Amino acid sequence: MHAVLVLRRPPEEAVLTECLNLLQALLKGGNRVNALFLMGPAVAMAQEQLRSGPKDELIAAAAAAAFPLYVCGRAAAHHGVDLNCLAAPFVPGGYFQLLAAMQEAERTIEI
Repeated sequence: MHAVLVLRRPPEEAVLTECLNLLQALLKGGNRVNALFLMGPAVAMAQEQLRSGPKDELIAAAAAAAFPLYVCGRAAAHHGVDLNCLAAPFVPGGYFQLLAAMQEAERTIEI
C-alpha cells in the first residue's frame, strides 16, 4: 500500500512521537509512504529552532524511506515560517503537490 501522511497538529513531542510511531508501523508492514505534508500549525516543525528527539527521528525516518517533507506555503505564511529559509529535508509545497500525491496513493492518513 502507498500512503500519504498529512500532519496538521502543532509539532509537540507527543504529536511527533505519534506520527513517528505510525510511520514506523507502516514501513514495518511493508507499506510505502510517498510524502509527509505539514499543514496548519504543523508547519512550525520546519523551523530550525524547534529541536526535539521525535522531530530528529521523524526526519531520519523520512530520509531513510526517501520521501519528501512538504511545507504548505499558505500555512507557512500564516504561522510565520519563511519558505525562503527552509533547510533540507523540508521543501515548499501546496495543494497541487498534495493532490498529486493523493492520486498516486491508496491511503491518505491525517494526524
